[in-house]
Amino acid sequence: MKKLIFSLIASLLIIPFAFSQSFELYYENEIFPFGGTIYVVDEASASLMQAHISIKNISNAAKLVKVKKEEVQVVPGSMNTFCWVVCWANTIFVSPAGITIDPGVTNDEFSGDYMPFNNVGVTIIRYTFFDDDNPNDSTHFFVNFNAGPVGIDDLTKNTKNSFSLAYPNPASNQVSFDYTLSDQTINAYIRVHNLLGTVVKETRLDYFSGKLILDVCDLNEGFYFYSIVVNNEVIDTKRLVISR
Repeated sequence: MKKLIFSLIASLLIIPFAFSQSFELYYENEIFPFGGTIYVVDEASASLMQAHISIKNISNAAKLVKVKKEEVQVVPGSMNTFCWVVCWANTIFVSPAGITIDPGVTNDEFSGDYMPFNNVGVTIIRYTFFDDDNPNDSTHFFVNFNAGPVGIDDLTKNTKNSFSLAYPNPASNQVSFDYTLSDQTINAYIRVHNLLGTVVKETRLDYFSGKLILDVCDLNEGFYFYSIVVNNEVIDTKRLVISR
């Protein structure tokens, strides 16, 4: 059994010119923030763990797009590869070939592949899409491959935690969440991020069950993400729309 958990990692410092002017990323048909993280969780006995993401050319010119792989943290004995044009060997860190993406077109051919080979632990890979003619025109994301010795539900500790979807959504002034936490909960938060991954609101859940009403009057209209954090672990992330 395999479960994909999407989460965000916010950068404390974001250089204004560091993110792409030509590309947008999409995960599960929703826009994905620059520098965000996809969590892929499975058992260490899994033969293959995969992460898929789509890239859209939002410029007015065709782009020859290549992919760069950077190993942030690697479990010894494991192997990671990626597919873009073809599936490259694990020793390839920059795709020798690229894919031309026309203006307004979304390409979903990328996959990040991980083989744990029964080795327990977390491997973190950063993938960067870039314009071959202008490598500074790029966008990147991270994949956290978590290969564990136990089942998925035990890893996420989410079997006794229950959260409603945010409502209303779209929201104008307030948004609410109904929740129930397990008796093993040490701390829990609701965090709201903008599209760049910056945390714009964070509220602690002080009771094991109840209803949280979050004031969003100070947020500008637009798209955000909210994350549910339990015991310092992001267990779910969803999209939030502010509209007035």
